[in-house]
Amino acid sequence: MKNKNIFIILLAILFVVLVTSGIVAYYSTATSVNSKIKMGLIDVQLKTFVDKNGNMIEYTSNDIEITNDQFSYIPVVYNANNSGDCFIRVKTYINSSNDSITVDSNHVFNINNNVMYGSDGYFYYKSVLSPSDNVKIYDGLVLDDMNNFKNETLRVVTVVEAIQSRNFEVDFTTNTPWGDLSNVEIKALQVSSNING
Repeated sequence: MKNKNIFIILLAILFVVLVTSGIVAYYSTATSVNSKIKMGLIDVQLKTFVDKNGNMIEYTSNDIEITNDQFSYIPVVYNANNSGDCFIRVKTYINSSNDSITVDSNHVFNINNNVMYGSDGYFYYKSVLSPSDNVKIYDGLVLDDMNNFKNETLRVVTVVEAIQSRNFEVDFTTNTPWGDLSNVEIKALQVSSNING
């Protein structure tokens, strides 16, 4: 009889523990953790070139010839041998003492067929840039009215951003293919060039 009472008491305690833990688990709130995603090695370079008589030569301050409100300015993005596969995007600004322009698809000529312009001001390369590969974004820049920039030094600033392609989804059917990047690490670098108008 004594064993039967002990068994019933233990069974009642077990029942209370199970019910109590179930209630506690039911009423516990879920918490979320915000963190940045750490990407693998991405090592890209941005170089700018000009077209001189059909030859691409690396930009120096004396190389730009502005004709008919346009000039050769060729940004090329290189992915290093030891880098991972990545997506890239490029944004270019033209600054003078009087004006600042974010270059859009109307301000470039001969854009690469595999590049799209997004509503966020970036030119997106629509393929993965593999190690040792490079991509030319466009052949040059067009200014609406070059007379506004006569006798001025223009500052052309080009920014490239790269993100590891593995486990990152892009949607080139939207105007912002990379979407929300608040929790993603991006490799960014910038090249500036001065051009005499």
